[in-house]
Amino acid sequence: MSTDTVRYYEREGLLDERHVTRTPNGYRTYGDAAVERLRLLLQARATGMTIAEARTLAAAFDDGTLTADRHWSSSRTSWRASIAKRAS
Repeated sequence: MSTDTVRYYEREGLLDERHVTRTPNGYRTYGDAAVERLRLLLQARATGMTIAEARTLAAAFDDGTLTADRHWSSSRTSWRASIAKRAS
């Protein structure tokens, strides 16, 4: 994932102060929460999700209404259909 992509996610609000901190000289530091969020976003985008869909997904994880296992198992079928539709 490129630095431009990471910064784009920051601008879009998909990475916030829970994920990114700044040192006194302005450098960004990314903790475990950022790595986890970026993995989620990478997987979401790889399945063809839009940024809006990825934002909704991230919000569901943040508020605890969705876990990774529940999300991926319940969404797999609908995403496959969506990807097949986009490919045709």
